[in-house]
Amino acid sequence: AVDALKLGAADYICKPFNLEDLLTKLARFARVDPAASNTQAFANAHSPGMVRVRALVPKFARSNETVLITGESGVGKEHVAALLHRLDTRRSQKPFYAINCAAMQDTLIESELFGHERGAFTGAVRLTRGAFERAEGGTLFLDEIGELSASAQAKLLRVLQEKAFRRVGGDQTIAFTCRVVAATNRPIFERAQAGEFRADLLYRVNPLHLHIPALRDRRDEILPLARELLAARNHASDEQPKVFSASCEAALMTHDWPGNIRELKNAIGRAHLIAGARVIDRRHLFEDMALIEDNAGNEDPEVDLAMYMSQQERAFLVEQLNRHGWRIIETAQSIGISRKGLWEKMRRYAINEPPLGERPFAR
Repeated sequence: AVDALKLGAADYICKPFNLEDLLTKLARFARVDPAASNTQAFANAHSPGMVRVRALVPKFARSNETVLITGESGVGKEHVAALLHRLDTRRSQKPFYAINCAAMQDTLIESELFGHERGAFTGAVRLTRGAFERAEGGTLFLDEIGELSASAQAKLLRVLQEKAFRRVGGDQTIAFTCRVVAATNRPIFERAQAGEFRADLLYRVNPLHLHIPALRDRRDEILPLARELLAARNHASDEQPKVFSASCEAALMTHDWPGNIRELKNAIGRAHLIAGARVIDRRHLFEDMALIEDNAGNEDPEVDLAMYMSQQERAFLVEQLNRHGWRIIETAQSIGISRKGLWEKMRRYAINEPPLGERPFAR
């Protein structure tokens, strides 16, 4: 064993070995870091909106045009912007510089975006490069562009039109070489029609448009995404890998996730932290268990019966698959349906077989 470790072995196990210990070690060393792959970023995209995004991102990455990304807060707009940057072979080795337009003071917007010369104003003790220079050759991500004031919109429009800018207090015109990607969670097209956002600026930032749907509008992607997030937590933790219970998966599917992927990620991170056992139950997901009970129970008159029955059927199928070690024929026979019927139900409910080291042991 010592010689093997010196030659590069990751670990060893002594015989007679404990099966759970073996599976845990195999799962730990076989697990792939989800953040390491670009091509799998939309592997679980099944809804029409996300299928469109998956198809357009590689094409948009090859273009020099500005991209506008819209969608609710937390849907992953910055993730998509970063993916556009990584897939652009001309820019992937250059900076990806993100700036939050909502956090910039209107009086300092020019300095933040274009930089300033020494002595340009009180406190300008040295030359400072702005966002357009810091992202030179790469990608400048303007997050929450819909929050810019009217004066800031006019300044940005001029720079995008001329493809050049001047630092505050300077007289040298500097051409920028970065690509601009903008994002907003506001209804920017409606705001432009109402005169609340400059239409000419919207045309400048919207040659290419990507809309990221809310998580509640692509429920069949919630569980695969939740499992990816849990796998990432397991990968970063020295603890034994954890899995979701059937009731937890039903709760994941039921909740509307108004905070979208950001809320889902936070909930899973909290659940992974506070769950003492290997199995994460639904009570670990939310601080307010009443929310889960309202969503999962039948006391709320707003609950759709068909959805509730689907959730119960899905939870039952996952429980039976776990009971029989995810052996399809055996599980189908035990619940009295055909193998094909079970496969169809698994596809309908987005039930995917968990990795070997992350599934509960068959009883």
